[in-house]
Order: sequence, then C-alpha cells, then structure tokens
Amino acid sequence: MVWPFNFLTEIRKMIDGRRPLESRAENAAEGCSSQDMIVWSADDEPVKAGRQPVAIFV
Repeated sequence: MVWPFNFLTEIRKMIDGRRPLESRAENAAEGCSSQDMIVWSADDEPVKAGRQPVAIFV
C-alpha cells in the first residue's frame, strides 16, 4: 500500500482547525482497490490531492 500526495497550494485557513476531505473509491475488484482524495481549504480551494492504491494478497 502506498499513499502519494500532491500539494497543490499553501494552506491558508482551516475550518475550526480541520480541513474538509473528499474521498472516492475508484475501483475495487480481484484483491485490488484504489481511492482518490482531495483536501479542501476554508476558501473551497483544493490544497492537497492523493491516491491510495491497495492490493490484498491472500
């Protein structure tokens, strides 16, 4: 499992010390899964984007 992130901009403001996160499962089949994530600023700007691919070996 890896979890790469790309920083898109500088985080200027947070909402009550938190950052909203959007997450989507892109694919899940035959022991593999992938998920896309975006972290948003208080100004509704994307600040960080990531992808989490996972492989399960049985």
